[in-house]
Amino acid sequence: MKNIWGVEIELNKSILDYIHIESDREKAKRNFDRALAGESFTLVEQYGEEHLEREYFKDTYYPLIDNDDNILGLAVTVEDVTLSHSNKEKVSQVIKQLEEQVDKRTLELERINTDLQEENYKRIESQKELNLVKAQIEKALANEMELNKLKTKFISMVSHEFRTPLTIIQSATFLLEKSYERSDEEKFYKNLDKISKSIDTMTDLMENVLNIGKLEHGEIKASKKVFDIRNEVKNLVESNKIYNKIVKIDLPAENVFVDSDKVLCTQIVNNLLSNAIKYSGEKPKIKLKMIADGYNCIISVKDNGIGIAKENISNLTEAFKREDKISSLVQGTGLGLSIIKHNLDLLGGEMNIESELEEGTKVTITIPR
Repeated sequence: MKNIWGVEIELNKSILDYIHIESDREKAKRNFDRALAGESFTLVEQYGEEHLEREYFKDTYYPLIDNDDNILGLAVTVEDVTLSHSNKEKVSQVIKQLEEQVDKRTLELERINTDLQEENYKRIESQKELNLVKAQIEKALANEMELNKLKTKFISMVSHEFRTPLTIIQSATFLLEKSYERSDEEKFYKNLDKISKSIDTMTDLMENVLNIGKLEHGEIKASKKVFDIRNEVKNLVESNKIYNKIVKIDLPAENVFVDSDKVLCTQIVNNLLSNAIKYSGEKPKIKLKMIADGYNCIISVKDNGIGIAKENISNLTEAFKREDKISSLVQGTGLGLSIIKHNLDLLGGEMNIESELEEGTKVTITIPR
């Protein structure tokens, strides 16, 4: 007791009188009452003056009982466990400090992990952007290379296409002069006709080149108004001495009125007939058929020409695109179907191509009414 509260113990005095710390006295009183009530128990408790170093004690309480089970008093054994408890407290403090450090480090690691994830996400997004830019550059480069090829092909094609009519003009001019000198009127007009046709060929070529450029740059717009497309097609065939001899037409008995662009529609039909004749050899047989319902006017042009390989049909609407086999057999610019496709797009129409090699080609266009 002297070590705990700094007092000397005397016999025949209540132990509670020596405990001046209220909380210690209440705690001891409760334990005494429990033992005097017949309970045996062991506790580890802290006692002592606040200004001294409070110590831990392992106290065992048990009642003193006679043979008749009467409680005569109580006994308490006290074991100083301050050192072990102090170590426990120190260990607990160390554990607590370690737990706090672990929690702190865990938070730091989580933050670092979050930062790393964000950085990784940014890197992935940057890589995606780089891949996209790379793909765009590669596409632009491929387009540039294709454009250069088209330019080269265009220059070669135009040079070739112009050379033929210019040669004819040059030769016909010379013959024209000779026939004039000989007063050969028949040959004179024959050569004059050759010159006229060659000039028409060159004019058509330049018009097609100019038209495809304007169409691809959106410079041509559809100017729609109601007109009789049956009558326009009929006049186109009948007024052209080549078409009139070769093209067999099958038109509805009644007028077919459409709300469309007359110039674009006429150009479409003219290009269809021109292509059909051009690729049909020496004895062309061209059939033009028109049908109409309440919504559309459908025109098909069928020839008996050299035909087109099925795998090449889908590419024929590209400007200057021609089959190698066709290019070697028939002169042309490869602009006819491309112009037709552009015109139909402006009119909201459609085109379908059916063909077999050596069996001929059938092109069907649909123009909304």
